[in-house]
Amino acid sequence: MSEQMDSMEPMVITLTDEEGNEQDFELADVIEDGESTYLVLALTEDEEKETADDDEEEQEIVIMEVVLDENNEECYEPVTDDALLDRLFEIFNKYMEEGLDELMNLDGAEDGEA
Repeated sequence: MSEQMDSMEPMVITLTDEEGNEQDFELADVIEDGESTYLVLALTEDEEKETADDDEEEQEIVIMEVVLDENNEECYEPVTDDALLDRLFEIFNKYMEEGLDELMNLDGAEDGEA
C-alpha cells in the first residue's frame, strides 16, 4: 500500500450482497497483480460489532477485483478462484507482517533513544 494511503483517513466502501444487505468495509490494501487490481477490504468496527460471534475474534477480510462495467465505470467483483484468492491472501499477510515488523522496530528504536 502506498505511503499516501497510510496517512489518510480510512476509505470506507459499502458493498451490497445478493439479498440487498449493505455492509461497510475499510480499504486495507490495494494489490496490483499483472493487469488486475484487487482491493483488500476489512469489515468496519461498527459492522463487526453487529455481526460478531462471541467465539469468533478474527476480522472479516474480503478481496474484490476492480473491473470496468459496460459504462467504463469501476465496480468490484468477488474473487472466486480459490488458488488466486489464496495467493492474494498470502501477499496481503506478508505485507501485514512486514508492516508489523517495521512498527515494532520503530517502537524499539524510540525506547533505545529515551
